[in-house]
Amino acid sequence: SEQNNKKETDVNIFNLIVGDEERHLRILSSLTRLCDSNLSFNNNAPIVKYKNPDSWYAPPRGGRTS
Repeated sequence: SEQNNKKETDVNIFNLIVGDEERHLRILSSLTRLCDSNLSFNNNAPIVKYKNPDSWYAPPRGGRTS
């Protein structure tokens, strides 16, 4: 009986995860449709260019020295 309850719980958790994924996919597709239908969203998106991204790198601290 306890083992059956464990299996049922596992199945229920799996169904919840699958259900959430389907819901999230519906939400994302709705957002995509809204953004695609609103052309000003695409046309007004800022253009960003990164200048010298290598300067952002900081070597790890406390590492081994060779």
